[in-house]
Amino acid sequence: MDSIDKMQSEKTRVLFALFNDSSIRQIIGQFDGHGCECVVATRSNGSPFQFTEPLDRFDGIVVNLTGLSEEGERVVANWARKHPVAGWMATDDTNISRVVRALKMGAFDVLHGDICQREVKSLVDELASRKTSATRFSSAPELPEGGAGYSTPTNGSYTGESSSILDNSAQTSLRRNGDPHPHRRHSASCDKKGSTESLAHSLRMYLRGSSTTMESVRRQVLEVATTHATVMIWGQSGTGKEMVARAIHRCSLRKDDDYIPVNMSAIPEGLAESLLFGHIKGSFTHATHTKEGLCETADNGTLFLDEISEMEITLQPKLLRFLQEGAVRRVGDQTEKQVDVRIIAASNHDPESVIRDGKLRSDLFYRLNVVPIHLPPLSERREDIAELSELFLSRSVERHNRSVQGFTAEAMQVLYDYDWPGNIRQLENAVERIAIFAKGNLVEPLDIPAEFHSPSCTAPNPHVPTTPTNGHMAPMNGGTIEHKPQENDSSVSVMRTPLSEVQRFERAAIIDALQRADGHVVDAANLVGLGQATLYRKIKRYDIPHKSHRRRKTPK
Repeated sequence: MDSIDKMQSEKTRVLFALFNDSSIRQIIGQFDGHGCECVVATRSNGSPFQFTEPLDRFDGIVVNLTGLSEEGERVVANWARKHPVAGWMATDDTNISRVVRALKMGAFDVLHGDICQREVKSLVDELASRKTSATRFSSAPELPEGGAGYSTPTNGSYTGESSSILDNSAQTSLRRNGDPHPHRRHSASCDKKGSTESLAHSLRMYLRGSSTTMESVRRQVLEVATTHATVMIWGQSGTGKEMVARAIHRCSLRKDDDYIPVNMSAIPEGLAESLLFGHIKGSFTHATHTKEGLCETADNGTLFLDEISEMEITLQPKLLRFLQEGAVRRVGDQTEKQVDVRIIAASNHDPESVIRDGKLRSDLFYRLNVVPIHLPPLSERREDIAELSELFLSRSVERHNRSVQGFTAEAMQVLYDYDWPGNIRQLENAVERIAIFAKGNLVEPLDIPAEFHSPSCTAPNPHVPTTPTNGHMAPMNGGTIEHKPQENDSSVSVMRTPLSEVQRFERAAIIDALQRADGHVVDAANLVGLGQATLYRKIKRYDIPHKSHRRRKTPK
């Protein structure tokens, strides 16, 4: 009996969750062939997410992603935080968004359709290696149905650089569990043992992106948040500077006090001193009463000075003295008041240029630039475009009551290829526009306005997830002229020639015509004044993806 128990314990136990009878038989047969003990989840109390056997008794979980609800995604994300989770999609399910969301949920692999033996062996080997490199999963109580630890905010809280506070995602989940004071709950949790991991997770859900640059930004935020150091955030417009400032505040000891953002470029000339430092009655015309400045209002909290390089040069010495002494003197007053305020500043200019062009005094620059945080433009973190696009699409779909479920691989490649000079803010607005006018369940390339089709790239994106085919991903060329090798060509490389300005203009015009004609080539040819055969050649030459539809009586 002991030997039987030993043999059972050496087997890799795999739980198959949310599968139906028709899709599970063949898959289990493949895993059985590799010496696995396969268990099909039996629901507890009728819940699809609660099972009669604890999850910590398994070495891994394979989840059916096809048809998985948002609630299910939240629960699966919670599983993935404690257990190795792999996803599976039905053969006829080509929704690339599911792959993206599964990886974001924490799945270490996504299988598709009829799984081959090589894929099964790779997955089983991965589970076995995890099993031998660590003890069995630590036992932890399962969340009740409807709870998942966090949920991505879908209320449109991200608006470029003007966003809600860090714990919006926590608020959504806490409200579902009946906590009337989400801020208090979040703040208290930060004082408990292990709060660093929880805080890092919340920060990951707020400052999105899996690129190395965003990982670095999040590390800097966590490290500097617990200090009182002045922070200077550098980055182009639309990169999320205020979001980083809010994140620092919410991760700091000042999180329960005020966070006050001020855009220095929006303050009328001559009013900045009164706004920041306050004034007393009669100190100038129309000063009919005494008023405290924002530096006093933010006492014990954080004051965020956006576009600091637009501050009046005559006011900069007074700000410098405030940073050094921590004392506020209202306009017209002879006395000072000590305050404890953390200053975070930001600028969309290059650090060297703000001094060279005289926008900031050098002494103020050095006082502000104690801890510099640089936010890269979106064109330098393209691997984050897919995750951000999916996030913005889900919010736009909910806000505008649309039914779009995700992007095709070709559509995602179009977004990847574009340079996004307006950065994240421009991407968010573009995706919202796409969500409103998209025609099908998935966003196709022709659903994307022609202005965002960029044929200038010379290589496909290695970070864009594409439609899975037998477990493999096949990127799609984003808009260069592609010369594919012939069948007898032993070369596996693809030669591409960047387009000239004239060719780019022509390609954009053809895309626009196809959009107006709902993908019908004959109507599009009439719109651009070309013959049908000529247009077909140009579509092929410029690698323009198109999907033919029934001909419209009148093109748009």
